[in-house]
Amino acid sequence: MIRHPSLSPEKTDWGDDPVEPPPPPSAGRSFRLGVSAAYDYMGTTILASAVSFALMFLPAAYGASWLVRLIDPEQRAASVRGLIVLLPLAVLILSPFIAGLYALAATMFRRDDPHFLTVFRQGKRLALGAWALGFTQLLVTVVLSADTVFLLTRPQTPFKVIGILTGYILLLWAMMATYHWPLLIEQEKPLRTTLYRAFLLAMANPWYTLITTFLFNVLLIGPILLVLTWQYGPAVLVPVSLAWGALLTCLQTSATLEILRKYDSPAEGEQA
Repeated sequence: MIRHPSLSPEKTDWGDDPVEPPPPPSAGRSFRLGVSAAYDYMGTTILASAVSFALMFLPAAYGASWLVRLIDPEQRAASVRGLIVLLPLAVLILSPFIAGLYALAATMFRRDDPHFLTVFRQGKRLALGAWALGFTQLLVTVVLSADTVFLLTRPQTPFKVIGILTGYILLLWAMMATYHWPLLIEQEKPLRTTLYRAFLLAMANPWYTLITTFLFNVLLIGPILLVLTWQYGPAVLVPVSLAWGALLTCLQTSATLEILRKYDSPAEGEQA
């Protein structure tokens, strides 16, 4: 289990005073470091983002258009059938690529000669873990979202109360998801361990996690909504194609590393 340094402070080589604990996590600092890492390797960022734009952003915008059709009762059945096929197929194809993007972000923070081909090399190596995480995220998100909407739209008060509770569980799941992919890359543990550690980080640092989750999802979903709803939405396609994919993974990796500074190293955590 991951332990906080303040629970067992280490001793220095020059005396008995414990090492001063690191400063508390800062969403602003993690955001700044994430942008800095992407900027320092701008060429790699642009190339990775351009490929992400083609493989992820455009399909995500298309999938979002299917979600919008769920509002229309006449198109709801066709939309559900389309999403049942589209979403698992997207996870199957894109999960290794997403893992590769996060691996690239990790090499940027390590200053370990990041190269665009890292996306495909590490994606291939991490494919099994990526598929397990991707399908788990899809299943849990769909089930919780569907249950929340269904319960909140029922007229009976008990259903609405249960729907509110389910909504809070969905929010917690979204907060945990902030750490899922970076933990998979940093620690390469089984899925159960990754989910458990993400839960611990979210519960132990709720406000930091809530802020970073909000910022990340605004940057993730915002451009897609602009393209779909704003008459000038296509104007965002150029900046999105140059920075969207790699910048988002850098920001999420930075947020995770910022919070992990509070805790023991992975090696010590395994022994705890």
